[in-house]
Amino acid sequence: MITYDNKSWVKFVLLSKGAVIGKIYPYIILLAAFTASIYIMQFEYKWLGYQKPLIHIKIPLAFHSLLGIVLGLLLVFRTNTAYDRWWEGRKIWGAILNTSRDIARKVHSFIPNQCKKEKEELVKLCVAFAYTLKEHLRDGVKWEELNFLDNATIEKLKSAHHVPNAIVTMMTDILEQLYAQKYIKAAKLRMIDSDIQALVDYLGMCERIKKTPMPIAYSLHLKRFILIYLGTLPFGLMYELNWGAIPAVAVLAYTMVGIEIIGEEIEDPFGLDDNDLATDEICTSIHLNTFEILAMEIAVVQKKKKKLSMLDNFLPDMNVVSGTQKIFKKFVRSDKKNDTEKK
Repeated sequence: MITYDNKSWVKFVLLSKGAVIGKIYPYIILLAAFTASIYIMQFEYKWLGYQKPLIHIKIPLAFHSLLGIVLGLLLVFRTNTAYDRWWEGRKIWGAILNTSRDIARKVHSFIPNQCKKEKEELVKLCVAFAYTLKEHLRDGVKWEELNFLDNATIEKLKSAHHVPNAIVTMMTDILEQLYAQKYIKAAKLRMIDSDIQALVDYLGMCERIKKTPMPIAYSLHLKRFILIYLGTLPFGLMYELNWGAIPAVAVLAYTMVGIEIIGEEIEDPFGLDDNDLATDEICTSIHLNTFEILAMEIAVVQKKKKKLSMLDNFLPDMNVVSGTQKIFKKFVRSDKKNDTEKK
C-alpha cells in the first residue's frame, strides 16, 4: 500500500506509482489501433489502393448511450464489491493489531513474574501469528521473519500444515500449563483465551476473503460486456468525430478497463500489489507494540540492573530493529557518562 497526499493536486495527478496505467495501456493501444484501422478502411480506403470502402458499418450513438447506462451500473457494483472486500480486510487486520496488544497487556498483568519464560513465549507467538498469517494469505511462511523464536519452536512450526493455527494451539497449551500449575486463575485464563479465540476468528475471516473470489460468471460477463462496448464504439463515433474517435475511444478504454482492473487488484487485499493492504507495516506495528509491553515487564523485573544491561539482554533476544537498538544504546551510554561526571 502506498501512502500519499491527495491535497497537492498537481503532484497527486502526476503520481505514477500506484496507478494501474501499466496494466491498462496494452488495451488502450489495441483499441486505439483498432479504431484507426477501422477508420482507414471505411473513410481513407484510397490510402490502401482501393476505390471503395472496405467496410461500411454505422451504429447509432443512441445504442451505446443505452448500453453505457447498464455498463455504468455494473462497474459501480463491481467497484463497490471489491472495495467492500478491501475495507473488510483492513478492519480485520486492525482488529488483529488491537487484539495482539490486548494479549500482551493481559500477559504482562495476569501472569506472575516468576513465569517470565512463558510470558515471553506467549508474546513471541502472538507476534509470530501475525507474520505467518500475512504470508499464509500469500505464498507461504517467511521463516526469516520468525528469527525471534527459538529453533525448537520453529522446527515444530515447520512440520505444521497450517502454521497460524499451530501457533494459536501452542499459545493455548502454554496457558493450560500455567493454569495446571496454578500460576493463573480460571477467570483470567478465560480472558486471555477469548483473545486467542478472536485471532482464530480473524484468521477464518481472512481466509474467507482470500478463498472466495468474485463469481466467475459475473466477472466474465462484465469483461465481455466492456470489450463488446469498446469494440463497437468506433463504428458510432467515427461519423461524429472523424479522427477524433481514436483519442475518444482511448479515453473511454482508460476509464472502463481501469475500473475493472482496479477492482481485480483490490478484491484480494492481502497480496503485494501497490493498492493492497499494508499488512507488512501492520505486522511491524504488532511486533514493536507488543514487545514494548514486554520491555516494560523486563524493566520492572530487572529494575535493580543498569539500563544498558537491560537493553543488551532484551533487544537482541527479542529482535527489535537493530537501528533502534543502536540509538538506545548510544543514549544510555551518554546518560551513564553524564551520571558518572556528576558523581
